[in-house]
Amino acid sequence: MENRMKLVNILLIVLVVALALVLFNLFAANQDLKRKNTDLSKDIQKVEATKDQEKEVFTQTERFITDSLQGGAIDYFSTRYRKEVEQTLSENESSEDVDVSEMKELEIYNISVRQQEDSYKVYALYKATLTGIDDEFVNPGDQPLLILMSTITWINEDGELKVDAHDLEPLVSGEQVILEISS
Repeated sequence: MENRMKLVNILLIVLVVALALVLFNLFAANQDLKRKNTDLSKDIQKVEATKDQEKEVFTQTERFITDSLQGGAIDYFSTRYRKEVEQTLSENESSEDVDVSEMKELEIYNISVRQQEDSYKVYALYKATLTGIDDEFVNPGDQPLLILMSTITWINEDGELKVDAHDLEPLVSGEQVILEISS
C-alpha cells in the first residue's frame, strides 16, 4: 500500500510538472501572438497613414497644377522655394507689359506619387489648352495646346504640404499632336 501511495505521489508530481510546462508554453505563445499582433497593427497604421498622405499629395498636386496654369502657384511654395522663385523673377524682370494667354481647359492624364525619405516626388502628365490673348486668337481655329510634364517635390512645412521644387517641361506641342491625329 505504501508503494502504491509513493507511485501515485510520483505520478501526481509528474502530472503537475507536465501541466505546468504546458501552461507555461501556452502563456509564452500567447505573449508572442500579442506582440506580433501589436507589431502588425502598428505596421497597418503606418501603411494607412502613408496611403492617406499619398492621397493628400495627389489631391494637392491636382490643385497645384490647376492653380499653376491660372497664375496661383506661388501660394503652394515652401518658404525656401518661394524665395528662390522670387529672386529668379526679380533678376529676369522686364519693364515691358506682357499679354498672357489664359487656360481654357485642363486634362490631367496621370499623377504618380513616390515617397522619399522626407518628401514626395510627384510626376504629372497633363494637357492644357490656352485661350489666346484676351480670349482671342490671331487666326480663327488656333487653339494652343500643350502636353506638359511636371516633376514636383512636396515637403511638409509647418504641418502643411508645400512645393519645394517644380520642373515644368513641355513634352510635345499641341499643333504636332493635332497634325498627327488628323493625318
